[in-house]
Amino acid sequence: YSTSIICAAQINREGQKANKMGPEHLSQSDALGQDGDVIVTVKDYSTRTRLNSLPKNRHGLGGIRWFTRFEPGTAQFEDITAEKAYQLAAADEESAAALLE
Repeated sequence: YSTSIICAAQINREGQKANKMGPEHLSQSDALGQDGDVIVTVKDYSTRTRLNSLPKNRHGLGGIRWFTRFEPGTAQFEDITAEKAYQLAAADEESAAALLE
């Protein structure tokens, strides 16, 4: 039998500055990055978009990056293209700028 275990961890200060996050940026413990089979990072790209990456996949291809759209009102996630992420990010910036005026 195998049991899946999911662990959440924060990114350390170096990871917050990094363009690409990896196992070395996990806060508090090197064991998570060392022992984990798969590591997925999620970073805010804009208000409604997230940049996800797969820096480690012990049993497959790693280094994959993809965007997701998150709608807080409905709690829905969906994968989107990079082009759609750029469009949503631009719209989110315009909305934020309009609120400041």
